[in-house]
Amino acid sequence: MKSKPTYEELEEKVRELEQRLLEGEGKCESLLERTETLEALLNAPAEGAILLDLECRVLATNEIGAQRLGKRVDQLIGLNPFDFLPAEVAASRTARAQEVVRSGKPVRFQDERSGRLYENRISPVVDGEGNVRALAVYARDVTETKQAIESLRVSEENFKSLAENANDGIMIAAGEGILVYVNRRASEITGYAIDELLGKGIKDLTHPDEREAILDRYERRIQGEDIPKTYEIQFTRKDGTTVPIELTGARTIWRGAPSSLVMIRDITGRTEMERDLRRSEERFRAVFEGSLDAIFLVDPETGIILEASPVASELLLRELDEIVGSHYLQLYHSRSACEMKKGFDSLLREEGQTRAFEAAMLRSDGTEVPIEALGQVIQIDGVPVVHGIVRDITDRKRMEEELLKTQKLESLGILAGGIAHDFNNILTAISTNISMARMYGNLEDDISQMMADAEKASIRARNLTQQLLAFSKGGAPVRHNVSILRILEENMEFALSGSNVKCEGLSHLMTKDLWQVEADEGQIGQVVHNLVINAIQAMPEGGVIEIEAENVPPDEPKKVPVKPGKYVRVLITDHGVGIPKRHLQRIFDPFFTTKQKGSGLGLTTSFKIVRNHEGYIHVNSEVGVGTTVTLYLPASAQESVSRERTRGGPPRGRGRVLLIDDEEMIRKSANEALHRLGYDVTLAEDGLEGIRLYKEALQGAESFDAVLLDLTIPGGIGGEEAVRDLLRIDPGARVIASSGYSNDPVMANFRKYGFRDVIIKPYRIDDLGEVLHKVMKEDR
Repeated sequence: MKSKPTYEELEEKVRELEQRLLEGEGKCESLLERTETLEALLNAPAEGAILLDLECRVLATNEIGAQRLGKRVDQLIGLNPFDFLPAEVAASRTARAQEVVRSGKPVRFQDERSGRLYENRISPVVDGEGNVRALAVYARDVTETKQAIESLRVSEENFKSLAENANDGIMIAAGEGILVYVNRRASEITGYAIDELLGKGIKDLTHPDEREAILDRYERRIQGEDIPKTYEIQFTRKDGTTVPIELTGARTIWRGAPSSLVMIRDITGRTEMERDLRRSEERFRAVFEGSLDAIFLVDPETGIILEASPVASELLLRELDEIVGSHYLQLYHSRSACEMKKGFDSLLREEGQTRAFEAAMLRSDGTEVPIEALGQVIQIDGVPVVHGIVRDITDRKRMEEELLKTQKLESLGILAGGIAHDFNNILTAISTNISMARMYGNLEDDISQMMADAEKASIRARNLTQQLLAFSKGGAPVRHNVSILRILEENMEFALSGSNVKCEGLSHLMTKDLWQVEADEGQIGQVVHNLVINAIQAMPEGGVIEIEAENVPPDEPKKVPVKPGKYVRVLITDHGVGIPKRHLQRIFDPFFTTKQKGSGLGLTTSFKIVRNHEGYIHVNSEVGVGTTVTLYLPASAQESVSRERTRGGPPRGRGRVLLIDDEEMIRKSANEALHRLGYDVTLAEDGLEGIRLYKEALQGAESFDAVLLDLTIPGGIGGEEAVRDLLRIDPGARVIASSGYSNDPVMANFRKYGFRDVIIKPYRIDDLGEVLHKVMKEDR
């Protein structure tokens, strides 16, 4: 079958026949024959064709040309076709036709009519002497062609955008395997610059041993043969080194000719085990038998388990002969079976790919074990099997659950912190009033003792709130010089109350000159409380807890990881059930506990607090003998104390004090306490009011000698912002921070924020007297 003539061939043939017609060559029969041939040629191309005389009148036209002008062929003969076009278009066409007559050269141009784009050409028809005798006008509708070109341009831009940002190397090989396109990643993998790769044969990049194979695959692929899309091959880099490549090829078209789209991936990072599994059954067997994870080999057609590793038997509590020969879905819980089958089928469709699944497998005793499975289709002795591994993820699931618990505890801690703050405000009013009643009430002995017990209970309640805040907020301790003996005495008594356990050793400590420690009294009290509670629980039938404490001078060798310096060492010993050695390494882990009841947070909290004090905690234990917990706490530089200082009442003073607190009951109780201590007091509800009062006093006759400032004032200006403004007004302002949040960073580093001292809520009249006395003495 003859091929269809091109537009240029038709144009040339028409021109030849036109010239003969115009010159009157041949006989009438020949003229008629040529006329019929001319008409056939005019109607052959899929474009409008019109023959015009020099006056632009139609001599001949084809059907397409007439249709585009809205006329029949016989209606156009002898007429000017430009008259049927808009005036500006007609003028332009006439001018172009006259230009062709003058120059004798064809013109090409485009125009748009009725939403269609046309490519036009006006060519001269000359006689034997070279004179223009007629004009041949052609109009081709190129709307779809232009749209296709634009789509192709957009498609090329999208391809380049994707290709240049791909993680794999992308190349196009055309002709005899010559690279006509490469992306940035292909350049990085091969070590050649992009312009060095273009024009290079794909065989030139391949290791000499594999060049013949890659060319054979390339030729078969562009011819349309069904060959493997993905295989491994060695490439030779520019520097002469070789790199293992995973190559994926696909047939495509490049500039009208079949070519190959090639994607390359550097697989240098694949483990030696994976290579061995593919290349050597002996090596595969070593890995198979020695793997710490369960490995299964499954027939891809039947789903029957062909082999299973020894770990599979341990995982499922089944003998290997029970596992081998069964269907793989029989090992999974019904709710996991459907998803596993989908994953299994996808592996068969995507040979060579690795997929990960999470599911629940069934043990022989009916229990479930959560697993993560990595599946892949591999070849063993040329036979495809479904293999890469089943891993028990029970521990990981447990950790995820514990993490969820931790997150819940953090949320609870935020709530508890707010509650503790409000509770501390209430306790402040209670303890301040109780301490004033004891000191100034002239009470009878029995009532005085009751008040003393009530005051002690409020202090214990304060310690509980501080302990809660210590764990929930996790901040730095507010450290002061305190008596370790007092901490031990108060917290031991509280923890042992109502139990069948007694304490020995406290009376002996009374005779010792123990150093004071630099500590947050509430937090270290929590540590002692936790340790004593643990000891009580270790002796359910009752028993004795022994307490020992001693000074550790700087020059004494220490076999514990602490900074050089003075320490006080505290030992708390019980004679309970003891802790197994296998558990000793985990006793400080969150949520780890061997008790029927408890959260497993007591020792974790204690460890955290001691570490924040730059101290050390250590546990020695023997099953059936008992447990000893040793604490090292940094000692203070002050003189040692052997017992509580006998209080002769809080120190009195004189001066003006500005008290800023949003709680009315605290303002009322603290105001009364400060008055009894000898101070003139002014009250403010928030920082804004306090700043105003301070400024007015500074400008007046008498300024304030000290400011007692609450750090947390909901809806108002609180501590940090207020102290900055006060110091801006008066750089010498003596500001004392007050807060129920002992873990607020301001409380631990108050001088950094401009405060002179801190007082923790709830406080007593003694605490107020001491802190004001200390601050008032400064700068004098």
